[in-house]
Amino acid sequence: MSAFAFSSMRVLPVTDFTIRLVRKFLQPLALLRQAYLSRPPMASYRSIKPQQRHCLRKISVFLWWYKVRRPMAITVVLALTTALLDWARSHQIGFSHFVSLGDSADVDFGDVLDYLGSDPGTRAILMYLESVQSARKFMSAARAAARNKPVLLVKAGRAPAGAKAAASHTGALAGSDSVFDAAVRRAGMLRVATLTDLFAAAETLARARPFAGERLMVMTNGGGAAVLAADALTLGGGTLAELSPDTLRRLGEFLPPTWSQANPVDIIGDAPAARYVAALEALAQDPASTVLFIHAPTAIVPSDQIAQAVLPQLSTSPRRVLGSWLGDKAVAHARQLCRAAGVPDYNTPEEAVRAFSFLRTYRRHQTELLQTPPARDAAAALD
Repeated sequence: MSAFAFSSMRVLPVTDFTIRLVRKFLQPLALLRQAYLSRPPMASYRSIKPQQRHCLRKISVFLWWYKVRRPMAITVVLALTTALLDWARSHQIGFSHFVSLGDSADVDFGDVLDYLGSDPGTRAILMYLESVQSARKFMSAARAAARNKPVLLVKAGRAPAGAKAAASHTGALAGSDSVFDAAVRRAGMLRVATLTDLFAAAETLARARPFAGERLMVMTNGGGAAVLAADALTLGGGTLAELSPDTLRRLGEFLPPTWSQANPVDIIGDAPAARYVAALEALAQDPASTVLFIHAPTAIVPSDQIAQAVLPQLSTSPRRVLGSWLGDKAVAHARQLCRAAGVPDYNTPEEAVRAFSFLRTYRRHQTELLQTPPARDAAAALD
């Protein structure tokens, strides 16, 4: 007895005889793979095989079936395609391509990135990968694609156990994770740790606008939510923006005397819709900061009424505005209005701050992409 196989009913032992039987079954597939790779040079076709699952293009039928109203034309290079389609349905995000490469016997990630990087129908590229077989081609294609559109990825095999599982999955070695992480930064891509982060980063980068600063302003009608956002931001290495004297003066003209007088800006729980609009207009005067709009439902003003009042400001602001409507049914309509207008929305303050960190990291990686390594002098080169 050398391993265990999991069934839906119980755990069954896998004997050495079973392993030999499986190897005997897979041997013809390995020979077929080698024969294909040894095809004559004049053969001009390429294929995605073996272990090929999906290769879908222009999937308007899928988008209609999932009732996606605002397709974002994101391309995904991922084995978990059904999970992404299900996620896209609820977030109203569409996909222009799905590609599953299997073990990349012929077409690999470099080929797909090279094609999608110049595809006008693709606005962002999502990837799940376990290894890179042709590093030079991958880096060249990744740098070119990242200049045109966001490239986000999850790479498995970070831990030794994960690297071992990746080797058994596709037969490839995961490689040094620290080296790969440095290469991703230099190529201008954004690497996230989990699929949850991949989905959140994709929605944020697809909906939000470019920004210049790395500071965050928090506006809320509930002080507790603002404290949670400030904690998450500080612990994640971010910085709250300092309110300028002019901004403090403008806010003091219409906010109650008991307001926080600092960032986070607490406009008090009894705030009418007009107070939300005025506060957003005052904070929009700082072009180097991003605003996190947090609303907790109250019995004073319906949430959808507030959403309808602030949407013109949220959707036309020349900077990044992130929304967080706290709750479920009470804010469902308001959240739907924001998403329909293209405003990024998150269920909790921590999720919103996490999305802001993706924006900050992505901007830094884009800066590294455009940097030129310093030239070394002759003496240093000889050493």
